[in-house]
Amino acid sequence: MQNSADIVVIGGGIAGSATFYELSRANLGKVVLVEGGEISGRTTGESGGFIRKFVGDPYIGKLTRESFDYYQNFEADVGGSCGFTKTGFAALVSLDFASKVDSGIRALQDSGYTISLSSLPPTTTLRESIESDAEIAFVYEPNAGNVDTKLTCRSWVEAAVRNGGKVFENTPVEKILIVDGQVSGVRTASGIIETKNVVLAAGAWSNQLLEPSATDLDKISAKSFQYNIYEGAAKHLDTAFLDAVSGVYLFPLPSGNAIAGFLRDDKLVNEFQYDHVVDNVASQKLDALLRNRFVWLNDKQMSIVKRSYDAFTEDERGMIKRADDATGLVLATGMSGGGIKIAPAFAKEVVKIIGEN
Repeated sequence: MQNSADIVVIGGGIAGSATFYELSRANLGKVVLVEGGEISGRTTGESGGFIRKFVGDPYIGKLTRESFDYYQNFEADVGGSCGFTKTGFAALVSLDFASKVDSGIRALQDSGYTISLSSLPPTTTLRESIESDAEIAFVYEPNAGNVDTKLTCRSWVEAAVRNGGKVFENTPVEKILIVDGQVSGVRTASGIIETKNVVLAAGAWSNQLLEPSATDLDKISAKSFQYNIYEGAAKHLDTAFLDAVSGVYLFPLPSGNAIAGFLRDDKLVNEFQYDHVVDNVASQKLDALLRNRFVWLNDKQMSIVKRSYDAFTEDERGMIKRADDATGLVLATGMSGGGIKIAPAFAKEVVKIIGEN
């Protein structure tokens, strides 16, 4: 166990791994990543890894655009691979939403990016399953797709190690040490690492490492969500599909399977009760809805139902800030399930904050 560092990053998910890499090449000193389990072993590793350029929120949209371009140049800039697979993306939205985002879509089009707002996208899957309706529209983004989240995190971590960073897996952090309002180190199961700078990127587990006296503005909310996996269903999907009106999604995965879930089925987690118990009623309701809508699913087995966990802020913009009650502690979490789409740009924002010291 290394006994000192200039910066310690807690958490080896998508946010922590990206931040570890960006810090390692920013010439800010010795950087250490500490992960309680394996790199990308929790929520990040269970994600479908879907990325796209367009989202409705202007702030998040800026981060997604920057991050999407980053992933396209990942191998040349980082080394290794993020395993990007293009699938395309179609979102069914209300006309009210479409009118609000029209200018953002036109801005992307003016930049040369292929995206459209239309009555129906030119995809076989959706034309066979959705009737045209005057009250809906589609945002169609043919260049969207998946990254392999485990591979992406590993590539970042390996690149950071090449840059001189140190990584400790299977090393739970027990406490962030604070003396007179200043971070002094982290206590892990394997010993203490002295440091004056800590980036807390532990996602839904972040609150467990905050001091009891932490302000409400520093605390993060946690939620659970669940999804169904359908074996071999990806071959029937010629685009990823999100229905923002009915509140469901169905995405192809590089494995050949498909992942599906409700958009608004999240449940608050109280007192860190991460029991992974699934709601079978919700799962069956989703299954019935999808099989009725996509008849080709009827010969596909629903092989997995899983519940996972995420951190979120009320505005869904995530938290990148200095802690109010501890000098040297930076909070980097709460991306509400959108961490994959914005992680590269998110990490660079963390580096800016650290560099201001």
